[in-house]
Amino acid sequence: MTEDAYCRTYTGVWVDTVLFMLSSDGSDLLYSTFFGGSDWDFTMGASVDDEQSVYLAGETWSTDLPTTPGAYRRAYNGGQDCFAAKMPYPYRTLSWCTYLGGTGDETVWAMEMDSARNVYVTGPTSSEDYPVTPEAYQPDGPLKAWTPTSRSSTPRARASSSRPTSAARKRTNPRGSSPPPPGAHA
Repeated sequence: MTEDAYCRTYTGVWVDTVLFMLSSDGSDLLYSTFFGGSDWDFTMGASVDDEQSVYLAGETWSTDLPTTPGAYRRAYNGGQDCFAAKMPYPYRTLSWCTYLGGTGDETVWAMEMDSARNVYVTGPTSSEDYPVTPEAYQPDGPLKAWTPTSRSSTPRARASSSRPTSAARKRTNPRGSSPPPPGAHA
């Protein structure tokens, strides 16, 4: 970790999110930090705006993620929740950080940002109580038939948007997701 890191200490149980920046030729570590709470925190997408603020989206089992005042949801809702956060350059603070999820499990598969700096996150949920807006395309998903063991049907993906106060979209690097190993979250 670099001296000016947001968090210099590994706090996770199984995995913590890391954010690092390399020089344009890849020869110098310019910045490196941990991010997360006291349990499993995994970033699935990141984007950088034209002010060099970094937006992160991922999934967590941490009940103590460093959410910020005014965030959409400051409390962990159970299972595996999604999170989204913005770290302004030079990455020593959080502009905002929020949980998003229901009492089941949510996974982030991709993240994008538009020119107005709205953040879009997509992925599956097993939460029948996932927070949806009244004008949602499918406000009542058919999730009762799906369980993590039966796989009798596929859970519906839900797209979410938050309205941060940052700049235009540069690029996202979405990743696939795997659950933690058995027994990792006893």
